[in-house]
Amino acid sequence: MAVETIKQFFGEVIPASMEKAPDKWKAINATYKFDIADEGLWVLNCTEALGLTEGDGEAKCTVKISGPDFLKLINGQAQGPQLFMMGRLKVQGDMGLALKLQKVFDAIK
Repeated sequence: MAVETIKQFFGEVIPASMEKAPDKWKAINATYKFDIADEGLWVLNCTEALGLTEGDGEAKCTVKISGPDFLKLINGQAQGPQLFMMGRLKVQGDMGLALKLQKVFDAIK
């Protein structure tokens, strides 16, 4: 299923996946903030306190990316490392957690 909007991804896809397989999400054991240009901020808590909130908040790893690039990333049309090397995906905080981001996207499947 292709995700058409960022709001759909954070508002429907992630919550449905968390409800379906909470243990898979908790196993990631990290907090991420997604700062998506012209779209908004979301904090994804993949720990025992599993949750997703819209707006600013604390996270161990912040990912900054444009809306179109984010949609390409979550729909498998772009790879995170390539976007990072091209300067189109920026990471603040724990770089090791950024490398685990693929597990976040795999948890949706």
